[in-house]
Amino acid sequence: ADGLRAYIGTSSGAVGRIEFADELRADLTPFFASLDHLGIRDTQLLSGDKTENVAKVAGAVGIKTFAGNLSPEDKVNRVRALEKSGRRVLMVGDGTNDAPALSAATVGIALAGHGGGVVAEAADVVLLIDEPSRVIEAIAIGRRSLRIARQSIGVGLGLSLIGMAVAATGGYGRGVLAPFSDIDLLFITGDTPSPHSFATVEFMLYFLWDLGLKVGHATRSVEECLAEAGRDLTVRTSMIDARLLAGEPALFGLFENRFLTFCASDGAGSFITAKQAERDARHHRYGETPFLVEPNIKEGRGGLRDLQTLYWMSRYVFGTQVMGELVGPESPGGGILTDAEAKHARRSWDFLWTVRFHLHYVAGRAEDRLTFDLQPVVGARMGYTRHGRQDGVERFMRHYFLTAREITRITAVLEPAIVRAALGPPALAGAANDAALHEEGFVLADGKLLCAPGNDFGRHPMAILRILQVARERGLDLHPLAIRALIRHERGGVALRGDPAAGALFLDLLSGRDGEHSHAEGAKWIAVL
Repeated sequence: ADGLRAYIGTSSGAVGRIEFADELRADLTPFFASLDHLGIRDTQLLSGDKTENVAKVAGAVGIKTFAGNLSPEDKVNRVRALEKSGRRVLMVGDGTNDAPALSAATVGIALAGHGGGVVAEAADVVLLIDEPSRVIEAIAIGRRSLRIARQSIGVGLGLSLIGMAVAATGGYGRGVLAPFSDIDLLFITGDTPSPHSFATVEFMLYFLWDLGLKVGHATRSVEECLAEAGRDLTVRTSMIDARLLAGEPALFGLFENRFLTFCASDGAGSFITAKQAERDARHHRYGETPFLVEPNIKEGRGGLRDLQTLYWMSRYVFGTQVMGELVGPESPGGGILTDAEAKHARRSWDFLWTVRFHLHYVAGRAEDRLTFDLQPVVGARMGYTRHGRQDGVERFMRHYFLTAREITRITAVLEPAIVRAALGPPALAGAANDAALHEEGFVLADGKLLCAPGNDFGRHPMAILRILQVARERGLDLHPLAIRALIRHERGGVALRGDPAAGALFLDLLSGRDGEHSHAEGAKWIAVL
């Protein structure tokens, strides 16, 4: 036999051999016939077993494409190659080695009759009975549910005596939802919604609620949408990402055009100011620092909502969809982001979304607070293991805090540029108003300290420290453009190493001169640095 062999021996020598071989289940042949009946024509057998054994099994059940001696990574690569070719992949597995491929597939089904463990966590569908026929049932149920959903929406819209459009808004409109997030729907009518319109909406909502979905919804005419957007910033923000799901395209197009016209006439200045105030209130509630030991990864400082706020501002001002569209001289705003900054934003976005997905799955509900008990679990699921003396959870949280700091820095770089693009350059105080300040190489802009034209940090690195000293001595805040320039030219500080004058400035910021300790405020300026 070609299977696994076990030899038995005693002190006098070998006395026997046991041979193990896989025995095909009797229900496999009708199982593959049912797959063909469902329209699944291409079935492949992927296994870590010996290729010759896999070939025998494949031949017995009529599978033409097979591969053996595959590692878990090999299986993932094959699944992804199929998906890249434009195909949708249904992966069925029952072992730990199948878990990565189940996660990578379009739909992963785990046969978990013994509890499943890792393979159950990786799959989209878990069958607690190890019978292949249950896979056929799951496929049939999924198709039937989708068909009923489409029919219900279609029938509901068809029964309506007036035209109606169903739009996804908020995160659902953007296409970014965590596993337990709400879905937000906007039902748009041409005129004031009638009782029949509300009945139609109710019909669809009951079906969605029966599916276990949490649905935020509103039913409004186009005029009511605009009026509500004028009254409520949250409503206006959600409508920025509105996306047509079903119904009358012409009606949705009318809403979209009217909304864009409304936003343009209202101006970007008021929207940006309101979003800044909203963010400040959120930071006050969830913590002013990005380095909380139990951070809220969505609402806290340096969290997902800060990145989303930048997205909304740039979308409102420039009409962009992603940060990468702000890179380069031909981009909206003339290249207000560098390629490296855009990559940092994308990497931070991906990391935080990954953490949030794991949080939802581990908690089994919508959970955005990374508490002490969840940190080691999420870190382990993301692959953070012990390196030397540092535990996996410590490495994971270090990565989180670095990401939160990076988002804070990106905000300080991008937001001032968006504001200036929307409102124009800041009003600079003339040299005659404060000749001594101008002599130092600085000016007042909107009442805050900024480098004078020609005295930028790139050509004069000493100004990096000097602007902090002047701000302290005069009791001034740094202008957002000054903070942006400090971040952009941070590596210019290398030129100050070993410079006695720079050392004296730094010590003065840290501790103040003799007799002036009350003016030092060292911690504040060190935080800026």
